[in-house]
Amino acid sequence: GNPNAITGSGVADFLLDMMNSSSITSFTQFTDVRWYRAGFAQDDWKVNRRLTVNLGLRYEYAQPIMEAHDRQANFIGNFANNNHGSGIYLLPASQRNYPLPPGLLAAFANDNIQVQYTSNRFLVNPDKTNFAPRVGFAYMLDSQSVLRGGFGIFYGGFENLGFGPNMGSNAPFNVSANFNATPNVCQNV
Repeated sequence: GNPNAITGSGVADFLLDMMNSSSITSFTQFTDVRWYRAGFAQDDWKVNRRLTVNLGLRYEYAQPIMEAHDRQANFIGNFANNNHGSGIYLLPASQRNYPLPPGLLAAFANDNIQVQYTSNRFLVNPDKTNFAPRVGFAYMLDSQSVLRGGFGIFYGGFENLGFGPNMGSNAPFNVSANFNATPNVCQNV
């Protein structure tokens, strides 16, 4: 066999000093915090002996996710009028001295993306309008059959935003780097 052939096994190629590429990914621990509050009120009205109506209203407030140590970032793109490659990259104000990789800053400059620091540690504005009405009914068709139906609006409070699906996975807090040999295969010299 060819003593300079790549084995196909990353570990074997590493041990033989015959790597043709490598990559490294940082992993930053993040601690997401939030609270979720909800309330519900309802009442039943017997319209007549056959029809009962149920009306209710639920309110939900899901606090946006905040990383306890402000290690998160959020990209807000500007896609109006097919405007590709512009927007704002938000970082918490406490991270103003955290180093941003030069390659990331160059990509931002190339795509007209402005870095902004904000005192809003959530990096998004919370939705405080989650009122969810509920309507239901029960109608007695005859002594042995009842027709029931209902309608309601529901809100989810558990979705994350940003890449990853966690904003703590965004750069500069989670970075990947790939290295390829030139020429294709590292030669043992």
